[in-house]
Amino acid sequence: MPKPDPHSIEHEPHLRPITVNSLKASTGLGHVVQSETDLDSAADQSVWDEPSLQFQLSGPPPKDAMMFRNWFKLRSSQWTESQSWMLTLSIAIAAGPASLFAVVLMLPNVGWLTPLVECFFSPLAQELAKIALPLWVVERRPYYFKYGLQIAMCTIGSGVVFGLLAAGIAWITWSGFPIAVQISIAVGYLLMHLLCSSISTLGLYHIWRRPVDYCQPARLTDGALSFIMAFIIHALFTSLVLIANAAIVVWQTDSI
Repeated sequence: MPKPDPHSIEHEPHLRPITVNSLKASTGLGHVVQSETDLDSAADQSVWDEPSLQFQLSGPPPKDAMMFRNWFKLRSSQWTESQSWMLTLSIAIAAGPASLFAVVLMLPNVGWLTPLVECFFSPLAQELAKIALPLWVVERRPYYFKYGLQIAMCTIGSGVVFGLLAAGIAWITWSGFPIAVQISIAVGYLLMHLLCSSISTLGLYHIWRRPVDYCQPARLTDGALSFIMAFIIHALFTSLVLIANAAIVVWQTDSI
């Protein structure tokens, strides 16, 4: 008997079995998958949410069509409040390990490239690190969050951790300057991170509202403007600190 051909079209995602006995036709997923992850994969690979298959163009889909709307409603009903809040706390706590990126990126030593790293790459990487986990949730598993407040807890909590770390590094870095300057820079870093995290929170919230309000797949473009604004503010602040550092050094040198 010939062996199954691994390259056969029978292995294409849309030709694989997507039915399990645990799901009922009332969910709109009349076929059920053989495992929980198969259901999520089938929803991701479904063609029924494609623009070319909109109802106005192709008519209504089959009753058992795998669509984002059906998948989202089913998963939302299965995901409990306690699970949602446990995940929220876990993501907020994970901000600590994620902030370790800031230690490396805020203490660069790359010669003449240092200003570029401090004013561009470091702010970009830090802003992405602060929202990485909640961004994955709102884009891939939006039903994990039950309330917009949970998004704010994750991102602003991350902003506090990053801000305190940045303030501590700034306090050490500016130790040779007057105490007023040290305090101003340290507090400035803390407030900057809180502001940028708050702006990013709005972007994440807008992304999350699409699947929640319209049962449509999330679009990252809904929050892109907020993410860009957060990065620009971070980059501008870091640039101003770098300029201030150079100016104070020059002023102290001339005073000697």
